Amino acid sequence: MKYLFSSIFAVVCLVSSSVYAQQTGEQLVANMIEAGTKLSYQGSYVFKSGDRMLMMKIKYRFKNNKEEERIMMLNGGEMEVFRSGGRVVCVHYDKKLEDTDHSIASRPFAHVYQKEFKEGLSHYDSVITSTDRVANLDATVVTIIPKDRQRYSYRVWISNDHYMLLKSQMLSADQQVLETFQYVELNMNPEFTDADFAIPTDRELVSHTRFVPRFPETVATNSEWIPDWKPVGYELKKASGRPGKETLIYSDGLSTFSIFVEPSESYDNMVANYGATVAVMRQVGDYSITLVGELPEQTARKIAQSIH
Repeated sequence: MKYLFSSIFAVVCLVSSSVYAQQTGEQLVANMIEAGTKLSYQGSYVFKSGDRMLMMKIKYRFKNNKEEERIMMLNGGEMEVFRSGGRVVCVHYDKKLEDTDHSIASRPFAHVYQKEFKEGLSHYDSVITSTDRVANLDATVVTIIPKDRQRYSYRVWISNDHYMLLKSQMLSADQQVLETFQYVELNMNPEFTDADFAIPTDRELVSHTRFVPRFPETVATNSEWIPDWKPVGYELKKASGRPGKETLIYSDGLSTFSIFVEPSESYDNMVANYGATVAVMRQVGDYSITLVGELPEQTARKIAQSIH
């Protein structure tokens, strides 16, 4: 009997492997992006960047052609994030909180769009490299390698059952891990009710609302602060502010960088790194230029130096 079970298990593994063997790395990654927005799930994950590690719980569903998401911080200040479509509400249960200017460690590629992401992949090679197990689920590992040395690499663990992203790493040119995201528990297709995505009304809290913008394919601007050089594939997605005090956002479909311009009498040129994020600051005439993004330092420096 044990030989029968062994044979059945071997057949199942062979069938699963053959199905994935018929798909390219690009196809697996494209399926991963779609699964992350069209399925319903809940779980817990960790996010590590630099010396910071965050632990979070997530509930997510796709209902009536709209994404709904609830993220609870499990360490640090008690906070939850509620997202419905492009509207994001941050809820802080410390009513003494004054600083609401913060970022949220969301899932990698959580807010990318199918068309832009697929176009962005043309600047990378996606290679199936191995198999693994994450959050008690079998996964195929795909390495996303830039065709130039001007951007980071990624390594993603994709569920064999439903194409969900189970783990990801952002890698430097010498393959050092800069950021890590990983589910420790993941349950697919749970039974949700509207109450699961409703902001609590029985607790004292401080909340503030943001909107996740849908960037157009490209935008036109007459800004004087457009860089003369940037890696192939990065396009201007948003330009805001007024002359002399501007923000420009660029994306290649996978990663972004922002350029901030403001008047300044004196500004020290400097570079700061934190995990995968780099900030390059320099003085140009009477203005300070700050570039912030998930880019290799040499790339960020080259872009900043091309702004005159």
